[in-house]
Amino acid sequence: MIELSHYASHLTLFFTDDGVIVNADTQNPFNPFLETVKSLDLTVKAAFLDGDILNIRCQSTFENDALLQKGFAVHPVKRFLGEIDHPLQMQLIRAYHWFNWDSHSQYCGKCSALLTSQLSIAE
Repeated sequence: MIELSHYASHLTLFFTDDGVIVNADTQNPFNPFLETVKSLDLTVKAAFLDGDILNIRCQSTFENDALLQKGFAVHPVKRFLGEIDHPLQMQLIRAYHWFNWDSHSQYCGKCSALLTSQLSIAE
């Protein structure tokens, strides 16, 4: 298992049940992992590494207005996909697909074996 603490300054895509968390001023969805988790009081529910990008499914104790006061906004994934360029679209789609698979299936589509995450969210 890989400890999330090793990714403190890693660029991260954060997803909530409502969408993707972005910088409210720049609309940039990539944020440093540990700083963002602490600033927004996020609870990490699932995590995986896609190349150099850490992808996090999380929950915040803050409502959208409080997130905006902290400089962040939550955009629905489908709407945000229409506002960004193709390489970022592909990154978001992969992450969104993985989180959907992780929360609903976790089985191999070829052999039906149970698959487990290699990135620990407990640490």
